[in-house]
Amino acid sequence: LAGDSISVFIGTTMYPLDNGSPGTPTNATVKIYENGQFLADLTLRDNFFQGGVPYVYSSSEYIKSGNSYKIEASLEGYETIHAEQFVREAVRIDETYFDASRQELTFTFNDPETKDDHYLITIYEAEYSYRYSYSTRDIAVDFFDQDYFIDPFGEEEKYGQRGYMSDQYFNGQKKTVTLQIPSFYDDEFDDYRYYVELWRITADLYEHE
Repeated sequence: LAGDSISVFIGTTMYPLDNGSPGTPTNATVKIYENGQFLADLTLRDNFFQGGVPYVYSSSEYIKSGNSYKIEASLEGYETIHAEQFVREAVRIDETYFDASRQELTFTFNDPETKDDHYLITIYEAEYSYRYSYSTRDIAVDFFDQDYFIDPFGEEEKYGQRGYMSDQYFNGQKKTVTLQIPSFYDDEFDDYRYYVELWRITADLYEHE
């Protein structure tokens, strides 16, 4: 995310029937490029097995919103590899309204006139800062990821924690989105407060999901 420092894990793979284990090399050469221009060499540091990862390659540079970054990694005996991605960009939300009786959160934003803009919508519970599941009847919003599920109470309504949206239905227009926030818990939890995040993402990420 924008503002985060740059940290990369490098691992090696092997044929499934081979003996031994994949490696975590400490002698790789890792470079990062920003908008196509070389930015920095990443250096090895101990990760203290956070997330099961012993070492990472890092830089003191910070990720900036709206930029494209490419990681290039080379290791003797292996083909040089790279990965490139555009940093998701926060989109200004102009209006929000929460209908407590209907558990509906409505917000509006302006889509630019450029075609093929793609968005990611997430809702967080404000006090405890965890991502919250929601549903919507908006045909522009789809749930693609592993958090998608069907209402367990038999109403056949789709829920998810990440809603993806293409501007094919509203290119260059003011868009209003209404999300239904279900109450999965007892009444004592129904006074939760929520905030919504809207991110601009790449078409590649949208299509991948």
